Amino acid sequence: MINICHILPTAYLDKITYLKQTKFHLILAHQVLRDKEYVNFYRRQKDAFIIMDNSAYEYGEALDDTVLEKAIKIVVPNEFVVPDVLFDKNKTISRYYRFINKFPIRNRFRLMAVPQGKTFSEWLACYNFFNDKPEISTLGIGQIYSFLDLFGKRIPTEYVSGREYIFHYLHSKNLINSKKDYHLLGLSSISPIKELRRLKKYTRIRSADTSHAYLFSTKKYLFHPPQANYLNDNHFSWRKLSHMQMKSFLKYFIFPQHQAKPRFVLDFDERYQPQLSHEIKKNILLLSKAGKIK
Repeated sequence: MINICHILPTAYLDKITYLKQTKFHLILAHQVLRDKEYVNFYRRQKDAFIIMDNSAYEYGEALDDTVLEKAIKIVVPNEFVVPDVLFDKNKTISRYYRFINKFPIRNRFRLMAVPQGKTFSEWLACYNFFNDKPEISTLGIGQIYSFLDLFGKRIPTEYVSGREYIFHYLHSKNLINSKKDYHLLGLSSISPIKELRRLKKYTRIRSADTSHAYLFSTKKYLFHPPQANYLNDNHFSWRKLSHMQMKSFLKYFIFPQHQAKPRFVLDFDERYQPQLSHEIKKNILLLSKAGKIK
């Protein structure tokens, strides 16, 4: 089973009952520093497991170490994603050492590391580096490695995402660490349901985070209901969208792999819309069930 951490604009946090019942949450460091309502909601989740991300996905690399320390002090997480730089192995390892040496935090909470690289060999070297570190409890695999064009090469057609290819490779080489957990940072923009179902067989994958329930709902987009045949049927259903709207929708979610500064993909200042909340609830239910059903 993969536990889903749903990321929503602040206005919806208290309106979605599921968020108050689920154990796993992922919060973003930059949002912790600017949004008291956001902070207060997650402080109230007393029995939850809180993962704090370092906002590398939103900015291209993790926030400055001193800024991250401030965010940690505001909401002390159960697990913290150590600084990384998208697609850059050397800078990711350098930032890891700098952060660890500057802040002796390893005994305060669990640490997650996110391997990076411009090529598969670089990524694998970064993965092996963190895999050998006993202070790292969780290995995070980024959504930026879920595309079908992985490191500039098209993956074989039997894989639904680049991350499925990566996990298959790690498993085949006995590189899945039985002493560590794994987390999916984001879900595939094209096949989130299929990616969840395919990756559940790798039992060390503890959790995944996603803003898809919200983003898809804003585009009038709904996943198939739970009884659909995800293995043979289309993994989602378009609802009254023209061809141009479909193209626009896909463009909205996908940014070039080597873009240095990815844009924000979620507006945390979104005002509450009751009808949109209804759509979000349905998509949360469908995504969460996809992470559980066999």
